[in-house]
Amino acid sequence: MAIPVTRSICLPLLRVINDAGGELSVQEATARVERYFPELTQEDKLRRYAKTGAAVWPNRIRWARKQLVDEGFLYPEPVGVWRITPRGRDHLEENWAMWQPRYSQDDDNPEEISLTPGEDPTGNTALPSEVQESSPVVSGMMV
Repeated sequence: MAIPVTRSICLPLLRVINDAGGELSVQEATARVERYFPELTQEDKLRRYAKTGAAVWPNRIRWARKQLVDEGFLYPEPVGVWRITPRGRDHLEENWAMWQPRYSQDDDNPEEISLTPGEDPTGNTALPSEVQESSPVVSGMMV
């Protein structure tokens, strides 16, 4: 099993938002960015952090979004819609040709991630309700 590393998600996230006309809902961006990671399995999408119960895959996408906002490549508002900035378009254009997917492996942090048995592999990818969409989870704390 392999889940994309956060930094590797950034350019595909910019790509899908840009290709959609410059903005996408959180759910649509998450669904579209998956196609850039062919090694990501349904089982990977079900993996959860053992301490918090948060789904790893959507959490990593939210961290990528936060990095892009911090770097000025995505606008921080509005909540629920991710929008690319002119600087983000320039960054995408300058760096897309060099992008390749990178994945973490199970042995990177085995105690951090667990798979919740019996979950529906087709639907449960949302973060727990107490986690706000713009607030990634780190060791059980919202940031």
